[in-house]
Amino acid sequence: MTIGPAFARSDVRKYVVMSNVSEATLQPAAHRLQDQPTAADAAMQTAFPILAMLSVCHFLNDMIQSLLPAIYPLLKTQYTLDFG
Repeated sequence: MTIGPAFARSDVRKYVVMSNVSEATLQPAAHRLQDQPTAADAAMQTAFPILAMLSVCHFLNDMIQSLLPAIYPLLKTQYTLDFG
């Protein structure tokens, strides 16, 4: 059993036939339902900017973690650093 716009339209048509209401009466309501974004669309619109931000932050974190070991020999001689 599939659930989607076609399934919803068939349910609306069944209701129209059962209630003896003309389809023109329900047409504006059905049109409003199709124009509104679904919850999945809203979630996808929200998720991509957040994922992009997290990706950039993760990239910067990785860059800092790789930069410190790379410049450690320079800092060690300049500031006489040791692990003790």
